[in-house]
Amino acid sequence: MPTLFDAHTRAALITRLSTLDPEAKPRWGQMPARQLPPHLIDALEMCFGEVQYPVRGGFMASGFGRWLVLKLPIPRGRITAPPEFHRTQAGDFAADVTRASDLLERFSAGPDQAWGCSPIFGARSPQQWTRLQWAHTNHHLKQFGC
Repeated sequence: MPTLFDAHTRAALITRLSTLDPEAKPRWGQMPARQLPPHLIDALEMCFGEVQYPVRGGFMASGFGRWLVLKLPIPRGRITAPPEFHRTQAGDFAADVTRASDLLERFSAGPDQAWGCSPIFGARSPQQWTRLQWAHTNHHLKQFGC
């Protein structure tokens, strides 16, 4: 699976994000394109520990649940993100895209930086975070044809 620690992988994802049309219709799901950058911001800020939530536990926080998330594609239109991943409201679209891109670029600092804890998946290693955030961002960019 691609990793955001890789500069080429990271740059390709950021380039795709820059092509997002704020009026694009989703291929699946209900989230409007304008809300995608704030949704990514929320997930990435949590990843880097800028916002913190209590871990709910459950199957997805188990070793097998974590393994599944890293090995299988994210299902289309079946999973609704918890409220924590929709905390930031869409604002200036260009500024939101820039903030999300800046957070993606932050993976260039490598594994020796602060990492947060997911309310769904619990604590994750830097390698797990980079794979999960790549899969999450890629999933949503595909959702809008990017």
